[in-house]
Amino acid sequence: MKGNIFFKTAVLCMAMIVGCISLTACSDDDQEPEVTNDLTTIKAEYSVSLSKDWYKFYNIEVTYTSETGDETITLNRDWSFNMEIPYSAEPDKFVCNVTAKPKPDAPAVEADSTYLLQELIHAEVSGIFRDGTQDAEYGSSGDRIGSQYMGSKVMASYITRERSLLSFLFVPEKSQRTKQ
Repeated sequence: MKGNIFFKTAVLCMAMIVGCISLTACSDDDQEPEVTNDLTTIKAEYSVSLSKDWYKFYNIEVTYTSETGDETITLNRDWSFNMEIPYSAEPDKFVCNVTAKPKPDAPAVEADSTYLLQELIHAEVSGIFRDGTQDAEYGSSGDRIGSQYMGSKVMASYITRERSLLSFLFVPEKSQRTKQ
């Protein structure tokens, strides 16, 4: 009988020792390293979609920020450009300027005709965190959406001047962005 009591006492002591060990193993006194979600990627999207009368009477010039700096191109059809660059390569500014310049050799405006000048122009810059989510505080966007019909007399006068269709500028802050 004494052996049975000794055995039960030994088992009880072992259970208490194991319980103490497991309790110390579950302690949350250890500090876990702080995990940050840094801004890693900058995304820029530009697009220009115009009705055929814009291209018929104007040279459409676009100045935009690309991976290598600001570039200028002349469009004769709709265009889009998308890029993703590392945050470490972020430029000082992002631009997307769309200008319609009257063509020197444009066809004559036809009498008693109606012309459609329609535009859908978009520029957007956004920041992407390491986890793939978008930074709600980084970036900007600009749009021009519209259409107008013009008779031949109004159109003949309208196409004599240069027109700014979009003037987009985003200057990023110079501080590292981190989402906690």
